[in-house]
Order: sequence, then structure tokens, then C-alpha cells
Amino acid sequence: MDSTPPSTLPPIPPNIVQLTGPLALGYMFNWALLGALSIQTYIYYLAFPNDRLLPTKGLVLFVYIYEIVQTVLSTRDAFRNFGYGYGDLNNLNQVGWLWFSVPLMTGIISAIAQIFYAWRIWLLSHKPYIPSIIALIAVIQGAAGVWSGIHAEMIGIFSEVQVRNGTSTIVRSLQ
Repeated sequence: MDSTPPSTLPPIPPNIVQLTGPLALGYMFNWALLGALSIQTYIYYLAFPNDRLLPTKGLVLFVYIYEIVQTVLSTRDAFRNFGYGYGDLNNLNQVGWLWFSVPLMTGIISAIAQIFYAWRIWLLSHKPYIPSIIALIAVIQGAAGVWSGIHAEMIGIFSEVQVRNGTSTIVRSLQ
């Protein structure tokens, strides 16, 4: 006779594909885009061997390593959801490391990239107005990403993140 206790896991809902499908696709697209970034990085280093180490080559290498770290952290959560936590809806509802690897890391890296482009615009135009506005918006956007990540970690449950963050990620019709 089996001596294992009865399962305390909640039953699998009929809309499980709506819960797991976007996550699984996101993890797969993350790896596909890392592959594309790997090829782009390789081609860049072949095509521009005489670029200065700082800031251009250094920034490209930093972004590439940063994206590898982000993909590894996301993959850890993918394995947690679909590997050893398979079928556990409570595990699926946990934020895990995604609070760090998605909003926080994305906010930081996008702000760095946009500030780099603002600097390039300033080099070409020698006018500080537009690059300053771009850099200011980039810093605000990066800070919002960091705040979103920390707030998601404080909440800790996926199903509550959208509810407690309000409607900032929902598009509403004004009709």
C-alpha cells in the first residue's frame, strides 16, 4: 500500500494554457533572442575591430554578458515552474527571481542603452537639449523598472502583482 499522504496541491484549472503558455513562450523567445544577440555581437567584433575599447566595445561586451546573466536567471525560474515544480500551481504563482531578471534588469540595461544613444546624439549635434531630455526620460524609465521589480518581490505572488500595481500595464479604450 502507498504510504504517501494525499496531495495538497490545488487542482489544475481548465485555463492552464493561459497561465503557462505565455511563460513558456517568453522563456523560449528569451533564448532565441540571446542567440540573435550572440550573432550580432560576433559580427560587430568582426566588422569593427578598430572601434575604441571604451565606450563602444566595452558597452557591447557588457550588454552581452548582462543578457546572458538575465537569460540564466530566467531559465532558473523556467525550470522551477516547468521542471521540479511541474503541476504545482502554488509554485507557478510565485514570482521567484523574475522580479530581478525581468523588470529590474531590463530597466537598468534599457536606461544604459538609451543614455548611450543620447550621448551619441550629443556628439553628432553638439546641442544638449534633445540628448538631455532623452537621458532624463531614460533615467526615469530605469528607476521605474527598478521600482517595479522591487515591488513585485515585495508582493511575491504573480496573480497579485497586476492587481496591486493598478492599471499601469493595461490599455483602456477612451470610448
